[in-house]
Amino acid sequence: MKNSLLVMTTILTWGSGSAQAGPITFLTALPVATSQAVVRAQYFLFRATDDPTPAERDLMVNAVPVAIAVGATPRLALFGIVPIVDKSIELTTPTGRIRRDTIGLGDIVTFARYTVYAVDAEESTFGIAPFGGIKMPTGDSDESDALGVVPRPLQPGSGSWDGLGGLAVTYQTKQWELDADTGIRKNTEADGFRFGDEFFADLSLQYRVWPRQLGGKATSGSMAGEQLNRATAFPAFWFGWRGYFPSTAVWQRPDARAVNVCASGPTGANAGHE
Repeated sequence: MKNSLLVMTTILTWGSGSAQAGPITFLTALPVATSQAVVRAQYFLFRATDDPTPAERDLMVNAVPVAIAVGATPRLALFGIVPIVDKSIELTTPTGRIRRDTIGLGDIVTFARYTVYAVDAEESTFGIAPFGGIKMPTGDSDESDALGVVPRPLQPGSGSWDGLGGLAVTYQTKQWELDADTGIRKNTEADGFRFGDEFFADLSLQYRVWPRQLGGKATSGSMAGEQLNRATAFPAFWFGWRGYFPSTAVWQRPDARAVNVCASGPTGANAGHE
């Protein structure tokens, strides 16, 4: 079958930070500031057509997962993903063409990510962060239509408690960013049905095309275009700095927003169920 995938993402940030560029379909090792909340809403459109069998199946999945990330400590971030899914399939049967569909809340995923190794240089950062969590059976797994119980792959939920874990690595400079992750989700059985285990690995390379340089020139105001004097800086963790200079003023940006769009197609797949 011919498969296609479209992903659109909106990012909202609350706290002392901005909405940064990054892979929009998988996890990175970039930190989430303590007490900062990042909300990422995505829209997935998956379409599978050109079925060579007599059934001529036409599968469509619309999904809107809303992900929330909260910085618990400088190294620990907590995540939650709440998906809304709309699944439908059209196929040819001996009695004619039929359509079966479901819509509703999917299975909620919660996990934690901890940065075990980080190197923050003057113009770059590198981090390694393992993650792990669970998928909870919050979506319906027994919906029916006029033809009976809808097949399990079309149900909004799986009905099973599943564990997941993996590792994310990020290297970032002013112009470049390299992200990679890998992991596995171990799916368990529910109601006599078990989806196959899932292994994933992703790689992302990014290059800043605008602005080309972050050279310290004023971009607006009375000094627009002029070179600003370099400020004397002392890199330090906030929890350490605050202990010596408790009266330091904290500046906070307004809420930041970003919209990303991508389209992709699979290079290969090996999925199964029992």
